[in-house]
Amino acid sequence: NIIKGHPEIKNYYFRILNTIETTKAINTGKTGEYIATKNIKNEKYIVVIYKELENDGFVITAFILQTVLKN
Repeated sequence: NIIKGHPEIKNYYFRILNTIETTKAINTGKTGEYIATKNIKNEKYIVVIYKELENDGFVITAFILQTVLKN
C-alpha cells in the first residue's frame, strides 16, 4: 500500500524494511507509532513511520528527506 501511495519510494522497499529492523534510535510518536530514520546516501534519509501490534506490525508511511528533521 505504501508503494501505491508513494511511487517515488518503490525502489526503497527493502531499505524501508531494513530501516525498521536495524535502526537503533527510534522515536515514539504522539499516538504510539514509531519513527525510524536512517541515512541512506550523503544527505539523504529514509523516514519510516510504523506501528507494532502484539503479533504483527505495519508501515503507516515512508518517505525520503534531503535533510534530517531535528526534535
